[in-house]
Amino acid sequence: ELRVRERFLVRLNEITASILGAEKMEEIYQKLPPSLAELLGADDCYLTRWDPMLNQPISIGASGASTRTCLEIKFDSDEANLSRAALEAGHAIGVENAETSPLMNPRVLAQYSCKSILGIPLIVGNHRLGAALIAYKNHHVFDSDEIRLAEQAGNLVALALWDIQQDIELER
Repeated sequence: ELRVRERFLVRLNEITASILGAEKMEEIYQKLPPSLAELLGADDCYLTRWDPMLNQPISIGASGASTRTCLEIKFDSDEANLSRAALEAGHAIGVENAETSPLMNPRVLAQYSCKSILGIPLIVGNHRLGAALIAYKNHHVFDSDEIRLAEQAGNLVALALWDIQQDIELER
């Protein structure tokens, strides 16, 4: 277990370093989803950015074959979605049966082949950046250790994203 945790932390540090070393946000949006999916042993990862003016998430990145479909999804401000739920809760939310969960949008879920999904909020201080949605094609039971590690990854990724966003803003 100690070696598994060590590998997790080494890989998480590599992911964080790649975010901080990126020159454009688009580069991050392309590389981060597959890295997070791999880190957390998932099939796919979808990234959303929170738009406070529209009060809804905006799809910005995905891993796997569903990348293009993901980026075309538009949310309505009153629709149920896991990004909003995780951001409002301020902690990761595991959805073991995505097809029956009130947190999942059936219209959006129809685009994907996931049975279980973990919503990880990306928050720095009181800034809601978005969420990482970690998807599993087969039924998955989330244990407390797995959720704790996912939250740890989300916190570090959010901090790195916030840092690079601030750097980009300063350069403008």
